[in-house]
Amino acid sequence: MKRRDFFTKAFPAYVYRVGEMVAKESGLNEKENKGYFDSFESAYPFLSEVSMEMLYQAATQLGIDPQGLSKLELAKLVYENRGKVYHDG
Repeated sequence: MKRRDFFTKAFPAYVYRVGEMVAKESGLNEKENKGYFDSFESAYPFLSEVSMEMLYQAATQLGIDPQGLSKLELAKLVYENRGKVYHDG
């Protein structure tokens, strides 16, 4: 093998395979199947746009008592019962 072939073909392929192996062993390449409301961070875009008044209105339409629930808990209940986000229609 020529030196040029080693640095243009063999070495990059080796580095790629080692990278794949490291990602596989560490679990970095596995997609996580988390729900939208599993954490505050994943639901933040929705929570920052919707007001508590809108959530209260949606909850009362669905027959949910909104008293004593946090915004995240209330949004999760409304989302689970409606099957879609409040402003989707």
